[in-house]
Amino acid sequence: MKIVRKIQPMNFKYLLLFLVVSAFATSASAQKKKKKDKIELTELQLAQIHASYKKVFQDSLGFASAVADSVARIEKDFMLKKRNVMLNKEIPEDEKAIHYGMLDSDRDAILGSFLSIYDLDRFRAFIHRSEARQKQQR
Repeated sequence: MKIVRKIQPMNFKYLLLFLVVSAFATSASAQKKKKKDKIELTELQLAQIHASYKKVFQDSLGFASAVADSVARIEKDFMLKKRNVMLNKEIPEDEKAIHYGMLDSDRDAILGSFLSIYDLDRFRAFIHRSEARQKQQR
């Protein structure tokens, strides 16, 4: 009976130690997974982004449904490209601004192929205002 009493506290200490270590390991792996999940967008999130862009372009700029859908697809694609540049740690900060400018020029060239000059100017002004609003909120 005395031997059992001596063993039980030791086992209890080992059990507590095991639980503490496993809690830290689980927490670390959960943080890694959470960080990875933040980086990659799911298909559902991309569809929601596309739908919200389309609605904004229809409501705010008065684009027709088909035009708003195309503009939303293009804007979503270029948003993802900008995001990839932003997340790329190998590119220095000063070069990132150059990449953003090139992406904006490419987007405007593509949009200019099917939007009128008036609609393209309205789109640029809308994007400029929304970016300024985002910077102000930060």
